[in-house]
Amino acid sequence: MPIAKLWVNHVSMTGDPSAHVSYLIDGHQLDAGEKACVWTKSIPKACKTDHHALVAHWRGIYQEFLEERQNPDGMVRHNARVTARQFVINLPNDLSADQIHNLAKAVLHDIPRHLPVSMVLHRTSNRGKEHLHLQGLFSYRNGGYGAIQEQFRLNITQQMKTTVTRELTGYGYTVDAGTPSGITSADRRWLQAQGTVEQRRNPRFMMTLASVATSTKLQEYCRKQASKMLARMGLPSSVDAVLNTLDSMDQLLSKDTSRNVDRPQEQPAAGESRATHIPLTQHHLEQELIKARKWNHSTRISRNI
Repeated sequence: MPIAKLWVNHVSMTGDPSAHVSYLIDGHQLDAGEKACVWTKSIPKACKTDHHALVAHWRGIYQEFLEERQNPDGMVRHNARVTARQFVINLPNDLSADQIHNLAKAVLHDIPRHLPVSMVLHRTSNRGKEHLHLQGLFSYRNGGYGAIQEQFRLNITQQMKTTVTRELTGYGYTVDAGTPSGITSADRRWLQAQGTVEQRRNPRFMMTLASVATSTKLQEYCRKQASKMLARMGLPSSVDAVLNTLDSMDQLLSKDTSRNVDRPQEQPAAGESRATHIPLTQHHLEQELIKARKWNHSTRISRNI
């Protein structure tokens, strides 16, 4: 099955959105005489074919936004800044025109009525390379200058990714969502509140955090960090397998040394050598295991130099 890389990016806008609409239609590597393919919703139908009217409509939305912001009784706060939201959706270069149209209509379906949206198909990147993608903008506000639909604002990014994944899967693609990106500031604050820095450098501790973290991205982040720690220790990167092995070792060691934990060890007199081998305590065994891992790691580094 062909693989499609999933990439849906959203960026907030704080200026006049009509300038971005003009760029999308006229300034994005279109061939001479080529007319941009446009999809719209909650915008006059005439704007779909008349691109000058489309730009003028978004300019009017911006003017209404500014006027509403100055109205003390209006639905836009006086310090509101975000006017629209840009988005880009990467597409496989071999999609047919019908497939692109159906995917674009599915994306529009995710946006509620009364929220204006315009979307344009581009076939090249900024460097002129073949790069099929949908690029556009939408508003969180009714009409573009009214009340914000908060639930939509919070969920649209993930919803759009879900829709694009569903459509591409239906076209026969295997969608690669990539590896989890960095965690959010809220997730990082939660992580810093869990244990000490030294504890968070322990792969087993990080795996424990992964099991209790409420965010899926944070769970994946903890697992990824544990894998990196194990790799630095010279152990396989399969976190679950290695930790199960370590647990088994701990159980065996605890059985063999449990009788020695509470019994004081006999120390040889000064100048005498230890005549017989005295088993180490659980604590000493754990310390020796750490030393062995560090030695193995330093040996691997010296071999690679």
